[in-house]
Amino acid sequence: MKTTFLKQLLYVFVIVFSLSACNEEPNLIENSKNQKESYLLKKTEANEIDTKLAEYIKEYSGRDAKATFIGRIINEDNVPIEGAKVVLGTQKLETDKNGIVLFKSAQVKQHFSYIRASAEGYLNGSRVIVPDLGKENQNSFTIRLFKFKEIGSIDSEKGGEVSFRSKKGKGKGKGTVYFNPGFTDESDNIYEGTVAVSINYLDPLNPDTANKMPGDLYGITQDFEQVALGSYGMLQVELRGESGEKLEIIEPAKLIMPIHPDQIATAQKEVPMWSFNEYAGVWYEETMAYKEGEHYVTEVPHFSFWNCDAPFPVDDFCAIFIDPLTGNPIVGLRIEISYGQPPFKRFAITDVNGKVSGKVPSNLLKTIKIFDNCGNLLDTSQFTAASPSGCHIIQLQVTPPSQIFTLSGTVQNCSNVAINNGYISISHSPSGIHFMNISVNSAGMYSYTGVNCSLPDVFSITGVDLSTAEAETVTKTIYSGTNTQNITICGNALPSEYIRYKINSSPFYHYDLLNPSGGIKANKVFVRASSSTGHTAIEGENTMTIGNYPFGNGPNTMFMESLSHIHGINISGTAALPSLGRLSFNITAIDPAPGATGTYISISFAGNYKNNNNSISYSIEGDARIYRDY
Repeated sequence: MKTTFLKQLLYVFVIVFSLSACNEEPNLIENSKNQKESYLLKKTEANEIDTKLAEYIKEYSGRDAKATFIGRIINEDNVPIEGAKVVLGTQKLETDKNGIVLFKSAQVKQHFSYIRASAEGYLNGSRVIVPDLGKENQNSFTIRLFKFKEIGSIDSEKGGEVSFRSKKGKGKGKGTVYFNPGFTDESDNIYEGTVAVSINYLDPLNPDTANKMPGDLYGITQDFEQVALGSYGMLQVELRGESGEKLEIIEPAKLIMPIHPDQIATAQKEVPMWSFNEYAGVWYEETMAYKEGEHYVTEVPHFSFWNCDAPFPVDDFCAIFIDPLTGNPIVGLRIEISYGQPPFKRFAITDVNGKVSGKVPSNLLKTIKIFDNCGNLLDTSQFTAASPSGCHIIQLQVTPPSQIFTLSGTVQNCSNVAINNGYISISHSPSGIHFMNISVNSAGMYSYTGVNCSLPDVFSITGVDLSTAEAETVTKTIYSGTNTQNITICGNALPSEYIRYKINSSPFYHYDLLNPSGGIKANKVFVRASSSTGHTAIEGENTMTIGNYPFGNGPNTMFMESLSHIHGINISGTAALPSLGRLSFNITAIDPAPGATGTYISISFAGNYKNNNNSISYSIEGDARIYRDY
């Protein structure tokens, strides 16, 4: 009887437990469903803001214009990043081995150029420039990219906290991020597992922050008004799942951000928090931060770059610094602009036009300090009013030991023909510190006027021909006054890897030589390479043997996915051309064996194609020779 009773009692417990479990399952599902619905609603609202911001920026950015841009993409150790993808307007290029990218006649807006950079293994970066539209002028930029560095991890179902430190203040300015449970991946699926957290704090008074922060210190309020910003500090928080996927929070997170010691005494009690909108390229006001002791405390609904900033009415600012003896613009000056209280600061480097420009607060006294490349203060000036119709012209008087110099010359090839598609890179030879990149003009000439903390000194000057991906480096002792250095770039007639072609039987070839790559993956052949105007990519399915293949996007065909020539290639328009005479491909060398990496993939191509600009068909003839990398 006792055994029977115990068995019956056990059955009752099992049934009750099973019923309880079954009753809890729908609640768990419902909670997950509600959590996801709440997140999707929030995301829809965010997408609407993206669209409104982009439309607003477009409306107030002025007319369409064309300009030249030369940029340098570097990592946290100032090392150039090769193969970084840089997007400006509708153009997308890749950096060369020096981390340099050159856009010629890029389509931009008169008052707003938004440049985005990305690279494998790095977090995205960007810059906003008010472009100089002069015909022979160029716009320079540097973007520093962060690697994802895990400083802590949390359980997605429990949440948790991760701390970070600045390099200033007591205890080096400790800050903390508190996470609630609940995360989604980029496909909006609920994520379960360990969440890796990367946090980068940007010091608002560090000159290097100008290269690390996205965009510019320019924002749009919740009432859609333009403002200049004064920063108390920025925070970049990135989240990754166990497979490296990017994650986002569902519920708001709490941020405790340290205030710079030099700003604590005058820091405002309440300050707006701004997120950087990558879609529009501008800071957007989303919430408020409140001062608690030596920290600002806030809650944020999502993660991107966050900026704790005081807003000010905005003016356009422009200043040009010139050598009063020669009238030449002075390149590479370190400029510090301070305004308001605590005070706020922003930093810039004069470009090849001797110019700095951007959005600054109106009707506030602004102090400009000018430094040489060694950090010596050269001059100080003040102004309140906005820039005149042109720019503020500041004639810089330099006293020893700092001295002004000019370096100029011509870049040519082996045949003594001027190179008009290239650039000069100048650095300090003993230290390796990089100074400036300068695009050569249409006659292959360059000119650089700068200030050095002592002369004579030794510089390293590298000339690069973007049409052939060849370079030549020379060292030269620079003296006060005028210095001349011509450079002849004379290397192999044809590199080992390339894609080259000519259009409509033109007598010259167009070369794509930068960042070549090729391989076989999932029964498909790929080859690609870049030039200063874009990249060319050829792809084929089931084409792993030597032979002829028609244009198409299916088995046993090949197509040109992109073409670096002007207006590119229209794939559907080309596919619709008559088969007789249409672009086709001939693979002349390939080894499909799994271990055959390092061998060449060689492809010739010829025929008619259509570009993206009009209905006219063009003829193209060329070939590709690319190492198999995978």
